[in-house]
Amino acid sequence: AFVHNWIGPVGRIALGMGLGAILVLIGAWRMGASAVQSNILIVLGSAIVLMTAYAARVVYDFFTPELVLAFSFLVGACVTTLSAVYNREKLAVYGVLVALASPLLTHAPEPSVVGLFAYLAVVSAASLWVSALKGWGTVNFASIVVVLLYSAPFVFGSAGNVAEDQKFLVVVITLALALMYFVANVIGVVRNKEDSTNSAAYIAIANAILIFSVINTLALEEMRSLLLAGWMIVFAIGSAFVSMKTEKQVFFYIYSLVATFF
Repeated sequence: AFVHNWIGPVGRIALGMGLGAILVLIGAWRMGASAVQSNILIVLGSAIVLMTAYAARVVYDFFTPELVLAFSFLVGACVTTLSAVYNREKLAVYGVLVALASPLLTHAPEPSVVGLFAYLAVVSAASLWVSALKGWGTVNFASIVVVLLYSAPFVFGSAGNVAEDQKFLVVVITLALALMYFVANVIGVVRNKEDSTNSAAYIAIANAILIFSVINTLALEEMRSLLLAGWMIVFAIGSAFVSMKTEKQVFFYIYSLVATFF
């Protein structure tokens, strides 16, 4: 029917969205009965919705970039909510990754760097909330890795396509985002009495790379040393706080090394 165009673009998009939504609903219905079945159905259904939204934007030029972003974000939020309700950590990681990958599906003709990092900040704040609610450090680690990948041009010393009048906003948003990760990471280390919190160490290192790369590339040259000194103090205080509240000296050493690096 598709080959002979008996079903047009609108019908194809409607079929894709409908099929994906039905699979997600069945998966949600099976959440309490079978973890494997429900996870497979939810991942499959959400993937169909995402592919349909992408095709509607790129192939048929039917959706706007904003609409594709909204669809993708809602899919990620729905999956993450279900994972939180039924305590599925891996599914939560998938949901957060879907929400963070949404900008890649928009195929925007004139992408906004400020808009991108503002969106990443919103999704990251939501992931931090879920992680704090359930104690899932893996969710935070996955989200900050994706944010770091988006900022890869800054890591390698290139300002990319950031306009001069947008650099200040990008720096402010990114450093606010880094501060959220830092606070959540420290609180998570203190609250978690177990020693199996390796993700917290990786989050601290990834956060340090993000902070340094953005400051070194986008911040005003005369402000860079002051900003790095400020973050040096922040990580030094964090290392002292973790050392006083816990016996996990590995985090004291990591935060101290980051402070020394800054």
